[in-house]
Amino acid sequence: MNLSQLVAGVFGMTAFVLSVLAGIQADNAFETVLTRALIACVGCYVIGFIVGTMGTHVAKEHAQRIADKVAQLDAERLDANGMPIIPAEVPPA
Repeated sequence: MNLSQLVAGVFGMTAFVLSVLAGIQADNAFETVLTRALIACVGCYVIGFIVGTMGTHVAKEHAQRIADKVAQLDAERLDANGMPIIPAEVPPA
């Protein structure tokens, strides 16, 4: 599952539930409660999708930076022939 879809779903369902509970507590008519809850659900789904897309982009960018850093450190540990540089063991004192 895509992160943006997950976040969007959570935002939408949370908005729907909170709107229904607020509408019931305010003693609004059933049609009014349901209509407002559906509008809130759709609006928050869109907002959640945008937030999830931004989160996905940030996570991918961060993972790429880490991968680049690891590749750089690996390259620094190779000699001119591409063999790993193994540090000499230090005898115990």
